[in-house]
Amino acid sequence: MNSCYINLAIQDRSSTARAKHETTTFSLEARLRLEAGQMSGSIQLQDLFQRRQRAGKTIEPRRIFIQGRAGIGKSTLCKKITYEFLNGRICDGMFDRLLWLPLRKLQSAADESRIWQRLLDDELSHSGGDSEILLEAFVNQLDEDRTFRKRTLFLLDGLDEVALRWPEGSPMHRFLVNLLTMPSVIVTSKPQTKTLDIGNFDLELETVGFLPIQVQEYLRHCVEDRSTVVKINNFLDMRPLVQDLVCIPIQLDAFCHTWQSGNGGLTMDPNTVTTLYHSICTELGKKDIVRLEKIQELHLNNVNLLGSFEVKDMLEHKERYLENFAFQGLHSNVIEFSSQHQDIVGEHLHRQMVRLNGPFKIVLEKLSFLRSSDSDKSAQRQYVHFLHLTFQEFFAARFFVRHWQHNVKISCLKLEPMVDAEDIMPKAFLRREKYNPQYHMFWRFVTGLIQMEGISNAHDNGLQAFF
Repeated sequence: MNSCYINLAIQDRSSTARAKHETTTFSLEARLRLEAGQMSGSIQLQDLFQRRQRAGKTIEPRRIFIQGRAGIGKSTLCKKITYEFLNGRICDGMFDRLLWLPLRKLQSAADESRIWQRLLDDELSHSGGDSEILLEAFVNQLDEDRTFRKRTLFLLDGLDEVALRWPEGSPMHRFLVNLLTMPSVIVTSKPQTKTLDIGNFDLELETVGFLPIQVQEYLRHCVEDRSTVVKINNFLDMRPLVQDLVCIPIQLDAFCHTWQSGNGGLTMDPNTVTTLYHSICTELGKKDIVRLEKIQELHLNNVNLLGSFEVKDMLEHKERYLENFAFQGLHSNVIEFSSQHQDIVGEHLHRQMVRLNGPFKIVLEKLSFLRSSDSDKSAQRQYVHFLHLTFQEFFAARFFVRHWQHNVKISCLKLEPMVDAEDIMPKAFLRREKYNPQYHMFWRFVTGLIQMEGISNAHDNGLQAFF
């Protein structure tokens, strides 16, 4: 992180620019929060806690809220803040300790008495037999010592993942609100978390996309072959829309990862978010075919000649699993799939005669689209998640489109206690969730996937009915 060349831009949304920022706009740049070139209120990371003027008063920020779209770099920002804190380059002397808490861990807390155990599980696992003693001492200090709380900087990552998970007044809801009202806190979230009372903040910020110069710096550091950099730049220069798409860090990373210098580019010309992800998934799918030894005589050079329809056919059942995991997780607000979650989805697909060549958990581990959160733990304690939330939303959209075009009921599984199992027709699901902000990116992918079928086949593929 010391040589990190990604300078995350932070935009001040507490200033007079806020009203202008929230003016209704329908441009792609605005929807993806890519207005990096007009950041008149931007501030540097090391200045987060510096005194500043606000509403005619001098304030010393202690409570900071940072929002940003999916893939824009919020979790990377948390890593950077932690690194800078440990090296004394941010809020030096203001705090004795920083506690980075990914809030998604709250989802797997078994009961109220074990919440802190779950949140600090990874950190305490290195303490051996003293972990319980350390935990008890830490929690007691938080509960009883006001100075201890004030001198602790809480870095709460991913409020959107848990904001509406528990009913108001429940033990978990109270615990979350208590965390959010700590005197010194940085909270990150995707937009649309207004329904939870999170208190007042001294500073409200927003992470935005890369500047063009940062995209170039990324390419210089991450793409070793200079001729490939030239090809990518030529490709981007001719496609302004794709230039906007790769301003999002996760999409730039995936774009570079899937670029094949041998055949001069991607499988298809990505002129929308959906076609970009379709192309990325096709390229990653080719690698999975070789990794899974789907056909032993097929070498990597030959795999690159496969069309997207051939890749889809060879990985059909694997992708059915991915699509089901993605949709069921989105429906239940789950992005970290426990062993129990995996079993529920696996048993459902088994009943539908969707089979894999081998134990499904082992097969899924080999797919490029999933990552294990706790690879050093036993299988029963491992969680898996998609490469990024946007990939989960893309595969969930494919799941929905499959049901939409065949007009068959969607089986929504019960992955979490607060979510009911149900069978629902796609049109009914659309009516119910059309304006749910949780499904914003999902519906964009659904629209793009249906349109990719082509206008000539609009009646059969459900395009006319959808619009």
